[in-house]
Amino acid sequence: MVTGVQGYEFGLLGPLIGRRDGRELDLGSPMQRAVLVRLLLAQRRQCGLDHLIDALWEEPPVNAVRSVQTYVYRIRLSLGEERSRLETTPGGYQLDIPEQAVDVLRFERLVREGEALRAGRQPGPALRAFDAALALWSGEPLSGVPGPYAQRYRRRIAELRLNAQVAQLECADELGEHTRVATELVSLIADHPLREDLYALRMRALHHAGRAAEALAVYATARETMVAELGMDPGPELRELQARILSGTEAQDASEDPEFPEIAELPEAATGLRPQQLPPAPGDFVGRERLCERLRLALRPTAEAVALSVLSGIGGVGKTALALRVAHGIRGDYPDGQLYVDLRGDGDQPADPADVLVDFLLALGMPAAAIPATPSARAGAYRTLTADRRILVLLDNASDTAQVTPLLPGTPGNAALITTRHRSLVPPGATRFEVPVPDQREAVAMLGRFTGDAEIAAAPELARELVSACGQLPLALRIIGARAAARPGRGLGAQLLRLRAEEHQLDELRAGGMSVEATFQVGYRALAPEQARAMRLCALLDAADFPVAVAAVLLDRPEAETEEQLEHLVEAGLLEPHSADRYRFHDLVRAFAARRADREDPVAEREAALVRLTMFLHATLLQAMSATEQAGSLTTHLFSVPLPGLRFADAEQARTWLLAEHTLLVAVFSRVCATSRTPRGSSPPRCR
Repeated sequence: MVTGVQGYEFGLLGPLIGRRDGRELDLGSPMQRAVLVRLLLAQRRQCGLDHLIDALWEEPPVNAVRSVQTYVYRIRLSLGEERSRLETTPGGYQLDIPEQAVDVLRFERLVREGEALRAGRQPGPALRAFDAALALWSGEPLSGVPGPYAQRYRRRIAELRLNAQVAQLECADELGEHTRVATELVSLIADHPLREDLYALRMRALHHAGRAAEALAVYATARETMVAELGMDPGPELRELQARILSGTEAQDASEDPEFPEIAELPEAATGLRPQQLPPAPGDFVGRERLCERLRLALRPTAEAVALSVLSGIGGVGKTALALRVAHGIRGDYPDGQLYVDLRGDGDQPADPADVLVDFLLALGMPAAAIPATPSARAGAYRTLTADRRILVLLDNASDTAQVTPLLPGTPGNAALITTRHRSLVPPGATRFEVPVPDQREAVAMLGRFTGDAEIAAAPELARELVSACGQLPLALRIIGARAAARPGRGLGAQLLRLRAEEHQLDELRAGGMSVEATFQVGYRALAPEQARAMRLCALLDAADFPVAVAAVLLDRPEAETEEQLEHLVEAGLLEPHSADRYRFHDLVRAFAARRADREDPVAEREAALVRLTMFLHATLLQAMSATEQAGSLTTHLFSVPLPGLRFADAEQARTWLLAEHTLLVAVFSRVCATSRTPRGSSPPRCR
């Protein structure tokens, strides 16, 4: 905020504040603040009463005029002068506060000055003007100020700020600060992925720094984004810039931007900082004692190798909470710092390890201008800075081994802890820990921590039924706890009744920003179409587990291909292996997949899959009966089906199959009997 003339200063580039002679003013209610903002931005000109009303309401109430008059009166009191600076004029009001006392007005003036200096080919003074303008920002402009005028002004000033940032970086690039420009544009492009001028500026900065290959990679990223989001290639400016870089006709200046300065030349701060980046551990963490202890032992610093552990498990099982709990508990073993990053491995845009390395190097004290250009050089600098130190790195939500490998320290004494949904993510030398769904006792304890132990003590049986309805999934239990806190009078019984309504089960498991369905949706969106289809059709089985042969019939695919699809689901954390050739869903994952099937698969396709499976099981039953009965048995009186079913070598093998699949048989036949619909083109089987 800028010191104002005659003691006044007003800050609009962040939460609205006002001071007079250093004393903070009481600016009143949100609506009163909206009136003050409109008057300040009139810049000492008259502001009509109708303009003030339009600033506050899309549809003004009947008492709008009286309300505005009241707000104006209170603003006069808050300014606290004998002779008010807020005067009534014919048809409106005029506030006599000079431009230099209002940060946003000074921001706009500095931006205009910077643009004029740029037009006059004075990049140095222009850069200083833009730097001064952008330094005035302290948060979201007009934060907490209501009304349509404030909303429109926020959009306008945000666009002006972005343009000023671009102009600032263009000036810096002209002055030879190419690495700084390229680095700062990474976050700007992430926030504004459709702004072609940002890609162009980063391409030029990288090319000027002698990094033509990276500049061309930026073009490839821009093109991929434009095609995916807009269905079109980049505009002529980007295409022509790419062509000039390819042909070597684009000017290049790398004289002041070495790609990889020697580590020995870095300031001492580059090896002396101790980053403390761990997010807070959840205060309501409970249970997992044995797994916590095993993880602590695996992460003890050793003189032989980097201590490396991986936590895998389905979404919502509590991997991050467990990792943070353990990481905070062993901070004393790693006194040189802790690094943390969410790698967004299950989203559409996983974090680029090259960009993460920039953040890590900055946290370890390396100046931005000294950060190497290439990913491999950054990884080398990172391992140099972590050598002979004790640093713990927590890589949360990783996608694959290739993403985490550059982020692992290289020398003994350090440690890395990785969380992921992907079971195959196990870097060389790592110990993998599967994070299971807690047992009933531990799940009840978790629920008690979230809802309050008194609720559990009052109705222990209800609590056990409730955790069972939640599939004992920690995320679901946390959501139930949040809902109980929001509705303390509802009780566990009401929560249970709502969860038992199967069609609404997933709808009940969301609160605030938490959602079980959204957590599963992240992994589901990443599946290939055939994998997603396999997940949906297998969810038609309301059974504890199922073999590959049954899934193959549902999918109408060969067993080898079916097993490959199921293994993809296991890898994505959406299906669990149960034995050598059997799989199972978590109850809530099955509910999610069944909902997707209802929404995405035609009824006829689902019914045809169930009829195929029914016929297969029927045929297999006939084979089992033939293997166990004498000639002339009941099998001669049952109808035949067009599928062969499984064949059994002897009666013992048939009995083993019947024992293994009796639950599946009951579930499938019960479901088929409960529906009266038959797919078009087929008829119900009949006895001969």
